[in-house]
Amino acid sequence: MTSSRNKLQEVYNQKGFLSALPVLNETQLREAKRAFSELEEEFGEEYTQYSLHNVHLQYPWVRDLTQHPQIIQVVKAILGPDVILLDSRFICKYPTLKPDTQENEGGGNDELPYVAWHQDMRYWGIAGGPVLSVWLALDDSLQENGALQLIPGTSAVIY
Repeated sequence: MTSSRNKLQEVYNQKGFLSALPVLNETQLREAKRAFSELEEEFGEEYTQYSLHNVHLQYPWVRDLTQHPQIIQVVKAILGPDVILLDSRFICKYPTLKPDTQENEGGGNDELPYVAWHQDMRYWGIAGGPVLSVWLALDDSLQENGALQLIPGTSAVIY
């Protein structure tokens, strides 16, 4: 990370998030994708889409990602030196084709899957405190493939 600790804190405090921070080099990214592909083969896409929780406890390569020096450096810049890992999970947005609307003329749903705006803490069961979520994308995150979107400043208000 080339950004100073103070700059990271300033941006995080203003926006409520940091984005596009480099973490994995090409070799590390390729290895993480390969290892995740093995998890997909082992469990199947339906399960891996959202059911891989706390896999850092079972797979050393995931634990290594959670302890990656680039991630820890940023987390400590925001939260301070005492941090714990609450949970690790993979959230996979597999490609979805929009259903043929001709087949759905009988009132079927022709919408793509959608995740509404939300705040993660509400789902974590945490009332407050200094917490943050680290999202490490293994694939390109683009508008066309359902990229995560954030609204700057909304983390200061609990909805």
